[in-house]
Amino acid sequence: MAGSLALDPVLIEKIEALIAKHTAAKVASLESQIAALAEKRTTPQGLTLIIFSGDLDKVLAAFTLATGAAAMGLQVSMFFTFWGLVALKRRTVFRGKGVIHTLLAAMLPASADRLRTSRLNLCGVGPRLFGFLMRKHGVERLQGLMVVARESNVRMVACQMSMELMGITHAELMAGVECGGVATCLGTALESGLLLFI
Repeated sequence: MAGSLALDPVLIEKIEALIAKHTAAKVASLESQIAALAEKRTTPQGLTLIIFSGDLDKVLAAFTLATGAAAMGLQVSMFFTFWGLVALKRRTVFRGKGVIHTLLAAMLPASADRLRTSRLNLCGVGPRLFGFLMRKHGVERLQGLMVVARESNVRMVACQMSMELMGITHAELMAGVECGGVATCLGTALESGLLLFI
């Protein structure tokens, strides 16, 4: 028949074998690359949070993340430094402090119940307003999240250097809080694989 091309069956078989060999080599190469990437990929085993802010809304976000991560089975460590330390306070002690530390103690919130909001504080009305809205919408308040965090074995570490600078003693902190330094924070962060700064 004019215009028809008859292909040799042996030639077709050789072409198919060549294509199969080339495809198999490509698939093997891709599988090798995927395996290498999977070995490099590290799945976070935990979460480390550095809490620098002492604002109610930011501390609330930190504890929400911490309790959520703990519920997912991650090991969670929270490192509180500078203004974030006030979230760990249960009371203020003035006795035995110098003038500067006494002034700082008087100006800082006495406990987590007294934290201010970062915006719309409204001379102290802001935290009450947000507390009302949280109750209305069934959102757990900070004190409740802190209890959940303790029950979930969330590790809470107060920065030793910040405590000394701000004149905050261990007696002023909540029960179960550890004291540690930068090495403690970074060591935990390296082990966890996931670090957030708030």
